[in-house]
Amino acid sequence: MDSEINNIKMEFYSLLSKLLSSEAEEERFGKVQSVLFEYLHSFTLNMTKISFKEMVDLKALCFCFPKPPLIYPKTQEEAVELWQSGATISIQALEKRSYFFNEVCKKVAENLVYEVTCSMYISKPDGISFSYHVDEWEGLALQVVGEKVFKIKDDNGNIADYILKPSNWLRISPEDVHLAETNEYSVHLNFALHRKFKLS
Repeated sequence: MDSEINNIKMEFYSLLSKLLSSEAEEERFGKVQSVLFEYLHSFTLNMTKISFKEMVDLKALCFCFPKPPLIYPKTQEEAVELWQSGATISIQALEKRSYFFNEVCKKVAENLVYEVTCSMYISKPDGISFSYHVDEWEGLALQVVGEKVFKIKDDNGNIADYILKPSNWLRISPEDVHLAETNEYSVHLNFALHRKFKLS
């Protein structure tokens, strides 16, 4: 059993390393095979069970609005109000909150020689989130629960829709002008490769 789990872990690290690296430049959208997704799924759901109070105390919880982009609640009550308003939750730096995500980000970072981080986004149906924007990192969105639509705008203003269902992934480069929408409860992870921070 331990050998089987270890093989799954190594395969998962290898997949993330490939998808976040230049090797996957031609691959925009895909699906994680079921055995790898099941391995990830339970760890992700455990993180969604952490209380607002604990996340506020850890300064790990923020909420996404079009403007300003991020609001960090100072109390549990403020966090509840923001969630009730429809704002999307972002739990940042999962690699600092969970042994599992720490191991994942550490192994992928070692493979790619750059810092790798992970955040979780939790949205209500028709929830509020960022307006069109670009990120400073190379990202990999991985859908865990529900469905989310990522809209990516090209230089001519044309918009491509990518519908992510559980186990789907989407590469988002620093050049991609994008936003995300959801019509149902949704949880997705974002793995980020930070080329500004090369490992020594």
